[in-house]
Amino acid sequence: MTTTTLTTATVRAFFDAEARQGRRLLPDPETASGLGSYVKYCCATTLMAQPQIRRVVDIGCGVGSIEALFSQQHPERARRTHVEGLDISGEMIRRAADLDLTNCHFRVYDGLTLPHRADQFDLAIAIEVIEHVEHKARFLAEICRVLRPGGRLFLTTPNPKCWALRAEQAMENVARWMLHRPAPVKDAFVGIEDLSRLLRTAGFRPVGAGSWPMWPRLYVSFNGWGVIPPLPPRVLAHYQRASIAALSGVGLHGALGRRLGWTTSALWEKAPEDGVEA
Repeated sequence: MTTTTLTTATVRAFFDAEARQGRRLLPDPETASGLGSYVKYCCATTLMAQPQIRRVVDIGCGVGSIEALFSQQHPERARRTHVEGLDISGEMIRRAADLDLTNCHFRVYDGLTLPHRADQFDLAIAIEVIEHVEHKARFLAEICRVLRPGGRLFLTTPNPKCWALRAEQAMENVARWMLHRPAPVKDAFVGIEDLSRLLRTAGFRPVGAGSWPMWPRLYVSFNGWGVIPPLPPRVLAHYQRASIAALSGVGLHGALGRRLGWTTSALWEKAPEDGVEA
């Protein structure tokens, strides 16, 4: 019988295979899909470079992309910031370890319990990870446990209500049906309301009014090519970059944000113990 429910084992198998097939170290910002990932990674490295950040844990670190970009963009900070990279994929971790980055330590974990003591980190990063996690409440509780009081979590995840992503999923499902290729069981998306509830239950609180920015996506693509509007890959990337710039000052909230925002980006912090500010 075919497995249709996400499990740690199905996710591990998918990412092991992706690593063996030669996953890029850094996304190509000259393509629309690469631009989105590159922007998220840059947001992460900017947070990592803040002077108060000394210890970082990157859950779902993959092949070490964020760590490599951090070393490129902020070499001085990288020499003084300790980064722990965790992933359930042994193949991903092997590639990350081969980078031999200063102050970076990569290891495989079981997807359930973070292999660290409590109150160890100033910043946790989880870029496009929680949608691949089987036990989401435990995942967030573990992150909260290893953060110091006042430590922050930067998390991004696809917005399941985005019309463009829904259209692309439908096209992919049709293509897979025609080719008799079952979809990999790796995604269990979580909406913004449910994610907010999970974060609060885990012990987090939002950081300011900008804790839920919704990055706009005004295109539908298939296999890298624009369908709406019909554009080749690199022109589509320029179109998306212009769309982001045009809407950067417009708050995508409510129904508009739910339909046009392709990614939910959350910056939350671990509430200080006993109400004492960190």
